[in-house]
Amino acid sequence: MAAKKEKERKKEEIQETTGQEYVYVNTPTDEKRWERLVRGNGLAKVRLEYGMTINIGNYQSARVTVGVELPSEPEDEKLQETYEKAVKFVEEKIKVEVEAIRQRYHGEVEI
Repeated sequence: MAAKKEKERKKEEIQETTGQEYVYVNTPTDEKRWERLVRGNGLAKVRLEYGMTINIGNYQSARVTVGVELPSEPEDEKLQETYEKAVKFVEEKIKVEVEAIRQRYHGEVEI
């Protein structure tokens, strides 16, 4: 509970000092996805990052993180379009990276 309060406090502090808003969302596959919208100079940015930890055996793991930050117009429709482009890009790239790790360590191809 204390960790959650500390996380919220830090989030508020970041918002106050930088004007940036962080939103965390859990995807259906339990990967963490996060998006940062930064408004300024009439433009916005959409940042999306996926991360996955893969067990490679023998009590070891490999971590893969793929992210992208794209400029966007600040209107809701344009932000949504940009977000969807970011999701498509990041999902494709993380799939490639995860498959490469699984192939290397386990001989598996699909995720």
